[in-house]
Amino acid sequence: MDLKESYNLLAKEWTKNHYGVWGQESIDKFISLFPKGSSILDLGCGSGIRTKDLADAGMNVLGIDFAQRMIDIAEKNVPNAEFKVFDVENIEKLKKKFDGIFAMAILLHFPKKEVSVLLKKIISLISDDGYLYLAL
Repeated sequence: MDLKESYNLLAKEWTKNHYGVWGQESIDKFISLFPKGSSILDLGCGSGIRTKDLADAGMNVLGIDFAQRMIDIAEKNVPNAEFKVFDVENIEKLKKKFDGIFAMAILLHFPKKEVSVLLKKIISLISDDGYLYLAL
């Protein structure tokens, strides 16, 4: 079973077990860096657990994840954000700059030799005065 299939199968259970305060202080700090209405990209948003924090703070959030079932849950739970089924590996195809990019626990899914290329792609989508939240 591949990673995408795994996340699709465990989407409901994942959502039930991953709400909580892990990293909440750093998320709040990230949010404080932006005025309301800022554009934020949530990479590997899963079921929208942290997307909700960002959207509820007044950000314009696009959440992307490659697992359709995760996106289905996110769309129900976070109606004030936009979601797309999208693979982070193809992030350059978004062709848009964001005020901030939020990436929590996604790099662990990539071989180390691919991480620097992926980070360059991610950074290329941040506006000149933007911020990257990267939790490993």
